[in-house]
Formats: sequence, structure tokens, C-alpha cells
Amino acid sequence: MARVLHQNDVRIGRPKMNEQITILVGPASLRLGAEVCEIMRTAPGAYECRRFPDGEIQIDIRESIRGRDVFLVQSTSAPVETHLMELVLFADALPDFDAIALAARIGAHGVMFDTMGKDAGSLPDHMSFMALAEYIASAKAEGLVVGLAGSLKAQHVASLVALAPDLLGFRGALCQCGDRSRDLDPVRLAAIRALIPERPHILNQPNLANLAPQSLC
Repeated sequence: MARVLHQNDVRIGRPKMNEQITILVGPASLRLGAEVCEIMRTAPGAYECRRFPDGEIQIDIRESIRGRDVFLVQSTSAPVETHLMELVLFADALPDFDAIALAARIGAHGVMFDTMGKDAGSLPDHMSFMALAEYIASAKAEGLVVGLAGSLKAQHVASLVALAPDLLGFRGALCQCGDRSRDLDPVRLAAIRALIPERPHILNQPNLANLAPQSLC
């Protein structure tokens, strides 16, 4: 549960009953978070939220949460700006997690690497050839189907096929005038399909570094 030490300092935490999950209860949802923890038979995860005179907020996680499934209970009710900032700071305070291992653990069939914004470049503009190769190898080692997407174009096909993903996802490249909001263009579709061999050649690991410059071609 929570106890307020003073108006600028909130500390939450006590020993857990359920070590499989950690539930972090944000300052905006103390009552709801307590009810969730009671249902899940666990205590809130320990953290410290400090508020400074200049309005700045600092959140520090006060326990190890690596290898656990972490859930955050935090309302975005008024004052919205403050509660949203707390939400962002919680996310920043959490350690990086292995999305591929988590996908395998929860029983996912596969993973898709995609871009969120479609006007900020393609997937190879944001991830190097070597990085993509490592992610694909990691996913396949977990028995997952692997797909690549993200504003892919014809010039990306050869280098991505060489990485042996199970799926390549296209949209704009298959549409009239390359506009993803328009209808499919049979000519463009046929051209992309022609670039994908029936049995794609799979690169051997020693060749990856030599061919890395081709990833952005």
C-alpha cells in the first residue's frame, strides 16, 4: 500500500506474495492500484516519486524487476499533464526488455518488425542490416515466425530476402503511384513479386559483415 511521507515524496512498496509479476501503482491511481494488487494477490512494486519545487518530477524503481512481467496502473485524469508526465517517467525508469523472448513466452506465433510512422523512412533506414539479421536469428531461435515491414520498397527486397525472414510486408510499394492510400497496382505488385525468388538464398553468418553496406541500397 502507499503512505505519504510528506506532500513532495511518495514511497510505495512491501514484500511481495507473487514473484511472477510486478505491479507499479502510479500516484494517480493509488486506490485502483491497491484493488488490482489485492485481486492479483501481490503487493505494489516499490518505487519513489519525488516532486521538486521547480515542478520537476523524478521516479526511481526501488527493486529489481528484470525477468518479471511489469504492469503499470496510472490514470491520465486531471491534472492530465502531470499524470501523463508521470506515465512517461515510469516508462523511462523501466529497464529495457527482450520483446522476442517475451513474445515466445506468452505463446505468440511470430513477430513483425515494422515502423510506426510511414513518413519517416523505411525499416532499413532505422535498423542496420546487421541488427536486423541478429533480431531475425534471435526470433527464429525461439521458434517464431518473422516478418519485416515498414515502408519497404523494391530496392530493399534483395538485401532483406537474404536475411531469410518468413514474411515481407508491403503497402505503398504495391499501390498506384506508390501512394498507400490508393488502390493496388497489378504492375507494381508483379514487379515486387518477381524480385522474391521461390527459394531465397540464405546468407551464411560469415558473409553478413561483407554485405552489410548493401542493406540500404
